[in-house]
Amino acid sequence: MRRSFAWGVGALAVVLWTAGAQAQPVAQRIGAGHTGLLFGGTGAEGGIGDWYLSNGVVQAIIDDVGPADLVDVLPGSTVPPMQSEIAATGGTLIDIGRVGANDDQIPQKFVVGGLSTSNFVLYDAISAPAPGTIRASGTLLLPPASQPASS
Repeated sequence: MRRSFAWGVGALAVVLWTAGAQAQPVAQRIGAGHTGLLFGGTGAEGGIGDWYLSNGVVQAIIDDVGPADLVDVLPGSTVPPMQSEIAATGGTLIDIGRVGANDDQIPQKFVVGGLSTSNFVLYDAISAPAPGTIRASGTLLLPPASQPASS
């Protein structure tokens, strides 16, 4: 009994070690040669030009930043508008799921300020500065805190 338990523990250790060895963080822009990074599901919207992020267990797609998708992929006159109508500047989480499964079920996650959907973050830049990191930056739309005094 002890011997089979030891073999079972050893086999489990090998499986966990192998899974850990494959779980490398990834952050990159999805190009025409990287469409295998896209995954499906009931709410999947990712495409060429968007950004892929994974820690080897969970994967996500971040909408590209800019006024239009596919700017660097299609000729200028054929570029469609952003696929995200909620946050027109992109930079938002549009897909998330487990690696190896087509199980995205999130329509979109976007950031607002002051608990108001009229105070969106307008993103103007996105990059992958390191493996497992995608950085989107922009401006938060907020009304002035006070009105100027009239004279």
